[in-house]
Amino acid sequence: MKRRLLLVFMFLAAAAIPALPAWQRPCFAGQPAAAAAPDDWKKEFDDICSKTEVAATLSKEELKTLMDRCDRLMPKIEQLDESQRKVYSGRLKRARDFFFFMLETKNK
Repeated sequence: MKRRLLLVFMFLAAAAIPALPAWQRPCFAGQPAAAAAPDDWKKEFDDICSKTEVAATLSKEELKTLMDRCDRLMPKIEQLDESQRKVYSGRLKRARDFFFFMLETKNK
């Protein structure tokens, strides 16, 4: 009886996993950790790129932080398929270059 109850419980638990959003699913051995939360890079990308509109008002430290965030995000974007990689890496590079330009402008 206990064995049957355990099997039913395991079956129900396994059936519930695909119903969870991707970021809530457990990461199994052999599955890359990035696959558990595929849109984390996109949220970071959107947040960084949204700062270009207010870059002139940011401090030197904030601009340096944004440039560091761009550098950390680029390897994740490099793992995307070719068409997405071209679009997102180009936009991220332009944002980073703009932050660098604003930093150089503030240093003068």
